[in-house]
Amino acid sequence: MDQFRYSKTNRFRFALVGHTEELAGAVERAVNPEIEEMVIRVVRIGEALHTAQKLFDEGVEVILGHMGNSRLMQKATGKLVVNISRSSLDLIKAFEKARKHGTRIGLSRYEKPRDGIPDIERLLGVKIKQIVFKNYEEMEAGLNIAFKDGINSFVGGGVSRKIVHGLGAHHVVPIPRRSVVEEALEEARALARIRRRQLESEERIRTIIQEIDEGILGIDEYGRVDIINKHAKQIFEIDMPEAAQQNYRQCIKKVRLLNVLTDGNPILDKILKINRSKVLVKAFPIKISGHSRGAVALLRDVSSVENMNRKVREELYKKGFVAKHTVADVKGSSKVMRQMMVRAKLFAATDATICIHGETGVGKELIAQAIHNMSSRKNAPFVAINCAALPEQLLESELFGYEEGAFTGAKRGGKVGLFELANTGTIFLDEIGDISKSLQVRLLRVIESKEVMRIGGDKYVPVDIRILSASHKDLGMEVAQDRFRADLYYRLNILKLGIPPLRDRLQDIPEIIDSLLSKHHKPASAINKRMYKRMHQYPWPGNIRELSSFIESYLILLDKESKDEPFFMELMEEIDMTGMKEQICRTDTMETQGKAEMPAIIPTGDFCPKLKDMVETYEYRVIENTLKTCKFNRAEAAKQLGISANTLWRKYNQKTSTREI
Repeated sequence: MDQFRYSKTNRFRFALVGHTEELAGAVERAVNPEIEEMVIRVVRIGEALHTAQKLFDEGVEVILGHMGNSRLMQKATGKLVVNISRSSLDLIKAFEKARKHGTRIGLSRYEKPRDGIPDIERLLGVKIKQIVFKNYEEMEAGLNIAFKDGINSFVGGGVSRKIVHGLGAHHVVPIPRRSVVEEALEEARALARIRRRQLESEERIRTIIQEIDEGILGIDEYGRVDIINKHAKQIFEIDMPEAAQQNYRQCIKKVRLLNVLTDGNPILDKILKINRSKVLVKAFPIKISGHSRGAVALLRDVSSVENMNRKVREELYKKGFVAKHTVADVKGSSKVMRQMMVRAKLFAATDATICIHGETGVGKELIAQAIHNMSSRKNAPFVAINCAALPEQLLESELFGYEEGAFTGAKRGGKVGLFELANTGTIFLDEIGDISKSLQVRLLRVIESKEVMRIGGDKYVPVDIRILSASHKDLGMEVAQDRFRADLYYRLNILKLGIPPLRDRLQDIPEIIDSLLSKHHKPASAINKRMYKRMHQYPWPGNIRELSSFIESYLILLDKESKDEPFFMELMEEIDMTGMKEQICRTDTMETQGKAEMPAIIPTGDFCPKLKDMVETYEYRVIENTLKTCKFNRAEAAKQLGISANTLWRKYNQKTSTREI
C-alpha cells in the first residue's frame, strides 16, 4: 500500500448507490472516516444511473454498487465503479434463511448464472432455480414464471425483493460480510490513488502544453486535431470555439501535418508564412510500435526567435563575450595606420583566419574587436583569451571544456569550452606563439574540421567560429626553429595584418591623447606644443600601452590643475632613464651572447663604412660608457660630457634604434 497522508482536504470522496438499507448499513460500518468521505444513496428502481452520474458530476471519485446494479452504472457512466461482490459464504447464509420457507428457492442473477450452485444444493438439500436477466422486464417476467412454477422463496437484490413481495412470496437479500466490504473499499482507494496521479500528470502536461512558448498542433491517426494550445491558436488566429472546428483543416494544411502523418518524414526548421506572420515550423510523426499514430507540429514566430537571440546576446554581453571596441576606437590618421585599416576592412569582409602581428602594446586585441564588429558575425559572441597567461593544462580546459569527472577537481556537470561559447562568432587567441606543440595539434583540428571534443569526452561537437590570432613573436622564425608547427602556421596566417609600432607613427600621438583627455575630463590645453615635442623625442618601446599609462598618470597626478609643464617634463625624464637602462641591459645581453660586438653598419658597394657612421658609433660608445660610470645618472653624465641631458639622450637613443634595426 502506498504511503499517503490524509486530511480533511484530501480525503477520498466515495459514494454507495444501492437498493437496500442492509447494504447501506454494512458499508457505513466499514468506512474509515479519516481516509474517505462516504455518501450513501438508497434509491428506487430506475434511479441508480441518474444518481450515479450526478454524484460523479459533484466530484465523487469512486462509486460502490452491488452485483448487477454496479455493472449497469459502470457501463452507463464509464467512470470508476467498484462492485461489492457476493461471496459463497454470504450466499449460503442467505439460502439457509430462504430454506425456512421452502426447499425450492429462486436466485435472481444479472447477465450470467452463478457457478457452484449444484454444490450448494447438495450441501443444503435444496433445489435452486436461477433467474438470469439483462433488464428489469426480463427479471420481472422470470420471477413471475418461477412463482407460478411453485417457488415461494427467493434470494436476490433489492429490486427483485420488491417484485417478490408484490407476488406475496418470501425474499432474502444476501448481506456481505465486513471483510468483503473492506476489500471493496480498499479496491476503491487504490483506483482513486491511480486516478489522482493520472489527473495530476494530465494537468501537468496540459499546463506545459498551454504555457510553453511554442505553438503546438497535434493530430491523431485519422488526421483529427487532438492537441492545440493557446499559442498555436494565436498564430492561426483562432478566437472562437465554433470557428476553431471550421479552421482546423486549414491549420493542418498550412503546416503540412497530414504529409508528416502519411509519409513519416519530419519537417525540420522550415519557415512558412501563416496569416500575417513568418513561423519557424518543426513537425514529427508520432510512432508506436513502428506505425504512425499521429503527428505534432511545433510553431515559433520568427520574431520571438529574434527576440530570444537578442536576449542571448545581452547575456553574452554581461559575461563579457562581446567586442566592445569598433573601428571608431582605432586612433591614428598617419599613412601607415590608414594603410593598415584599409587591409583590416578588407579582411573583415571575409571569413578567413587572420594573424595579427605587432609589438607588445600596439593594440592587437583592439584591432581584433574592430574586425569582428565590421564582420557579418558582429551580433555573435566575441571571445578573447591570452594564451601566454595560463599554464598549458588550464588553457586546454578553458579552450575545449571538459566532461564531469574528466580530472580531479573537475566541476560537476563539466564545463563548456571557449570554442563552444564562441559558436557562430569569433575567438581571438592572443599570444598564440606561446602554446605548446600538443595544444597546437588540437587547435589545428578545430580549424580544419570545425569541431571540438571536450577533455574526457567521447564525441565531437560542431562549431562555427572564425579564428583571429596574434603574437609579438615572429611566427615564421618560430617555425624555422621548430617551435611552432608549420601546418598550423599556414592555417592561421592565411591573412596577415601588421600593426605599426608607435615610434613609426609619432604624428598620431595628439589624436591618441585627445581621447585620454576626454576620458579624464581635461581640456586640450593640459598638454602644450612643447610637451608634444618632448614626447616625439621618446621612442615609446611599450607603444600605445606605455603612452596611455604615462598620460593617465600625468592627468591623475595633475588633479585640479589645468596643466603643469615642469611636472610633465620631470615625468618624461623618469621614463627616459628607465628606457635607457633597459636599452643598455639589452645591448649587454646581446654582446654577452656574441650576437653583436659592434652596431650594424649599412654597407656601401665596396663594403666600407662611411665616416659619419664611424663618428656616430664612437659617440654612442662614449655616451654608453659614461652612463655606466655615472650609474645611469643622466644629468651627471651630460655634465661630464659637456652637453645637455636632452642631447645626450637623443644621440644615445638614435644610435640604439639604428642597432635594433
